[in-house]
Amino acid sequence: MSAPTPPTVAPRRLPVAHLLGGLLLIAVCVLLSLQVYGRIDDRTPALAAARDVAAGQQLTAADLRQVMVGADDGLPLVRAADLDQVVGRAAAVPLRAGQLLAPSQLGPSDWPPSGQALIAVGVDEGHLPAGVVPGAQISIVTPATAPGIATTATPGTKPPSLGTATPSPTAPHTGAGAAVVQVRGTVMAVTTSADQSGSVVTVLVLAADAPLLGVPRSTDVAIIVWGAA
Repeated sequence: MSAPTPPTVAPRRLPVAHLLGGLLLIAVCVLLSLQVYGRIDDRTPALAAARDVAAGQQLTAADLRQVMVGADDGLPLVRAADLDQVVGRAAAVPLRAGQLLAPSQLGPSDWPPSGQALIAVGVDEGHLPAGVVPGAQISIVTPATAPGIATTATPGTKPPSLGTATPSPTAPHTGAGAAVVQVRGTVMAVTTSADQSGSVVTVLVLAADAPLLGVPRSTDVAIIVWGAA
């Protein structure tokens, strides 16, 4: 007597809808992957500040690092490939660590610029008004009788509106002490003095105005902060 034959089981077929859904899911994943890789490829190597840099400071390779940023025609960037052209130039404005570098933030290689000079003015603690920050427009006022002060400049080299020693109606009338010197400029940096007794303000002024100020005592200095024109 022969053994019974087992019943034949027909193979189970996946519904067509499930098959189409799987293919669609695969296609979507492929498209998303292409978009992600496309965005990565669109990123541009650019330069950013690796650490804080004061305005006027010459940039070194250690001050900069390469970052990848999304390409944007409206975003002014300094390309990482231009590193050699950036090193040695001065920062036109203060830079903060991680800040992307823009062409407008780069000054000339020679600092200070021709026709201008940097001066450092000591100010006693409590005499520095609020608003004396890098980029601020200020006037430095000191008596014309302070040590080292010159009351004249080379004729024809100094605009009459800046750095002129003129009598002050509010100054004590003590002979020659009634005159003051006022020099206007742009703040580049503000640091604490070496003896911790006050601040040192580094100011960019016209070269013709720098000798007018000389080296006044910190107790003789008054600073005026001007608002934007």
